Amino acid sequence: MPGQALPATLTPHIGEQPNSGAAQRHASTVAIFAVPLLAVLIVATRYNRTSYFYDEWSMLQRVLTTRSNVINGATLGYNGHLYVVCYFVYKAQLALGLSNHALIWIVFCASLVALTVATTLVLRAGEVPLLPALAAAVVITYFGPGAQLMTFEFQFTMNAALACSLLAGFCLLTATHRRRSSLYIAALLLLAVLLDSATAFAGGLFIAMLMLLRQRDRWAIIALAPSAFLGALFTFVSHNALLAAPATINQRLAFAAHLTLLALGGIAGGGQIVGALMLVLTVSALGWSLRAQRLPRSTRDLVVAATVSALAMIAITTWSRAGLVRGDFFDFNRYISLVAIYCLLAVLPLAFRVLLSIPAVTARTASMLLALLLTVVFILNARPLTHYRATIEMWMAQTHALVAEATWTMSASCSHSASLNYTATPLGSVGPQVTVALLYRLEHYGALTPPRQPPVRPPVVSAAQWQNASDVCTSRPATLHSGK
Repeated sequence: MPGQALPATLTPHIGEQPNSGAAQRHASTVAIFAVPLLAVLIVATRYNRTSYFYDEWSMLQRVLTTRSNVINGATLGYNGHLYVVCYFVYKAQLALGLSNHALIWIVFCASLVALTVATTLVLRAGEVPLLPALAAAVVITYFGPGAQLMTFEFQFTMNAALACSLLAGFCLLTATHRRRSSLYIAALLLLAVLLDSATAFAGGLFIAMLMLLRQRDRWAIIALAPSAFLGALFTFVSHNALLAAPATINQRLAFAAHLTLLALGGIAGGGQIVGALMLVLTVSALGWSLRAQRLPRSTRDLVVAATVSALAMIAITTWSRAGLVRGDFFDFNRYISLVAIYCLLAVLPLAFRVLLSIPAVTARTASMLLALLLTVVFILNARPLTHYRATIEMWMAQTHALVAEATWTMSASCSHSASLNYTATPLGSVGPQVTVALLYRLEHYGALTPPRQPPVRPPVVSAAQWQNASDVCTSRPATLHSGK
């Protein structure tokens, strides 16, 4: 019935000693933080296989060229996103030097832990048992079909923005003091916007839907207003709105369909055919649960808000990225994750309640069964995860080697800075953002040091790539202009 308490298996049993419930809560709290800290080893142990890559160079260049106007550099749009926190993280790393990327890597791993914890907490607030909630959180944080968010450290902004949004949802679903929880929510949503305004939009809609379902008063306005104002200010006043790549109606419809099915299929460990089956089952379960009024209020609110947010994320991504991504859900698989996380928040609570409706199934049995199924999903998703990670790490290894060769040649073979070919792109397609001018500025700043010995071409780099990285000199005097 609506509003019913958690099943007995999820709360202290009648007749137990009072301290038994306290011990259970303590064990749950430890698990909520211990499991994410163990799970992050999936990523943390890969540090030596990674390096600065692609968009990171663009951010480093922005930091370098806006040292005299930090506010402008931090608030300037990046592909339609507001990346204030990202700017300051890379600014700090640049000050420490680029001989390593330890600071960014620590922030990246922390964002993954935060996302796992936040997903677990919001599922628990939606009355999902601890074991499947933890399993689901690990599955979605280290999501094979959308492995970009747990492979490319630049994506810590999206991970952290999602975590802030979900933590705000947890605060709302478990609120006992409206004023205090509204202030927490306002702070979390504001931080989400500063991390990644585009990801925060869907998170803000998630919270707005929960507010509409649970708390329609002045405190709801206080919770939502700061982040909404900042997002609107960035988008409309500073003209940093997301730009929609040109696409036909048919292309957009096809993109939306593929994105939806890949997200739903991914949370079940399959592809688009599995996604189509999941869509049918989810719609059927949602309709049956709402008609039969079998969902507790917290579960119902979470499911409805997550469903609306998933649809909003699909719509926003289709409008802004369909013409860019087209059918390439390998290089742009992060969009699958951004939809899948809200799909998971809607599907898992429904699945638990459907299992509980079966007479012979207890809450403990349903919990164990879901945890087992999610473990199988993680194993099935390991294949696309490892494939994508191997590809990204290969590109990172190429980037690292090519930067070393380019900077060595710049220091050893070019007789004077005037003989550098500042417009050359020594990394080619693996780093089109990197010019000789950028490398020269980074060296001059003291953040990048050329190798002391001539680098040896590694097997992952082709002879043509190596030659291109060596072509950094010019026979004609060149001038380094201020915007290069």
